[in-house]
Amino acid sequence: NVRVACNTLLHASVASSNDTLMSNVVKLMTSRGLTPDTITYNALLRRSLRRREGSVAIKEGLEEMQRMGIAPDQTSIEILIHSHACQGQIIDAEKAVDVIISEYHASPCHAWGTLMGACGNSGDVENLSHVFWRSIEYVDEYCGGDIDLYKSLIDHGMRALCEALARDSWRRILHRDVS
Repeated sequence: NVRVACNTLLHASVASSNDTLMSNVVKLMTSRGLTPDTITYNALLRRSLRRREGSVAIKEGLEEMQRMGIAPDQTSIEILIHSHACQGQIIDAEKAVDVIISEYHASPCHAWGTLMGACGNSGDVENLSHVFWRSIEYVDEYCGGDIDLYKSLIDHGMRALCEALARDSWRRILHRDVS
């Protein structure tokens, strides 16, 4: 199947940051009359994420998908969450987590790990705590208390907390040195 091969090449071009390959694959798809699908768009969204084009570019890609009648999937939304999280847009990222829960009825545990990491990177212990406890409540309510999910979320939470505390310590040390 040509579509599968093209989508595979698109994902490879994103992983290798090879824009020439990506451009050639898109031209090949167009010349063969192949319309993009969710997998195609997710590759393009990942490219925007890797190039740090921001959540606005990701949102525009999601809107274009919808205009073409292509439904974004959970992966599409997780890319948006990651973009928001990288930009420190914790509230927007959390709203996107809610979309995964409400529209896809799927476990957002991976997305919460990304969100906790963003809180840690920005030193935002308060939001980190909020996201951590919200994720634990989700596992309690919807996942039957799955011990492996708890372990994964605790691992993400602890790493993020260590990052946040380290950043706070460095800020204090640097602030002390300046004054």
